[in-house]
Amino acid sequence: MQQHGIEFTSSSFTLPVLKLSGSHLQEIDAQLQQQLNQAPSLFDGMSCVLDLEAVGAGVALAPLLSLVRRARLNPLGIRQADAGHKLQAREAGVPLLTGSRSRSSGAKATRVEQRSIRSGQQLYAEGGDLVIIGSVSAGAEVIADGSIQVLGTLRGKAIAGANGQSDASILCLNQQAELLSIAGHFWLSEQITREYWQKAALARLAQGQLALSPVSL
Repeated sequence: MQQHGIEFTSSSFTLPVLKLSGSHLQEIDAQLQQQLNQAPSLFDGMSCVLDLEAVGAGVALAPLLSLVRRARLNPLGIRQADAGHKLQAREAGVPLLTGSRSRSSGAKATRVEQRSIRSGQQLYAEGGDLVIIGSVSAGAEVIADGSIQVLGTLRGKAIAGANGQSDASILCLNQQAELLSIAGHFWLSEQITREYWQKAALARLAQGQLALSPVSL
């Protein structure tokens, strides 16, 4: 007779990081609502990790978690917390995560996919760059800890610098993205001006802000 038991296995998951900032709950709530109001359906029910590096020590963790959950987000853990928040997290059973925050590209692998990514599919290049020789359909998601190159049309979501790498970039030959994100800074499709829409473009961070520039082919 086959016996069924408990088995521990290893796996890796990609979670968006929500970087909070402020010394008071009301301040954090206002910033969070402003961000979420840009695309309510995009973030509805999204699981995430809370980055507390810029959250004041006087902000208690329990009401902060309640605030985030009321915004219809699902916080699975925290990172970059001070000693007080770490203690509160342990007492509340909230996981303390230590994901990479590398800011430099350095030596890394490049994942190359010679195919198009269809709606509903997700592709992740852990620890390196992602090159897609094809297109990314609306509803698809491509993620890389490094940079992303789409040698075709980008209609879905592209998330580069997923581990916080601020020198990451997103290059595509036909820019029609639903979302562009680099190291936590993002634009939605309506923020992409006609100057770059349906054209080859490079997205990167400039002085802490997401910026697009044309690419000559």
